[in-house]
Amino acid sequence: MVRQGTAAEKLAAVGKNFVKGKHELLPIPALQIELSGARLTQNPGY
Repeated sequence: MVRQGTAAEKLAAVGKNFVKGKHELLPIPALQIELSGARLTQNPGY
C-alpha cells in the first residue's frame, strides 16, 4: 500500500493511526548513522 500511495486512505478507513509523511519510512538505527560517519541522516519525524 505504501508503494502504491494508498496506505493513508485505506488504513484510515479501518481506523488505524497512520500518519502520511511519517509512517512510510522507518527510523534509521543510531548505530548505523554513527558507523556511516554521519553520511546518513535520520528520516523525518524520528
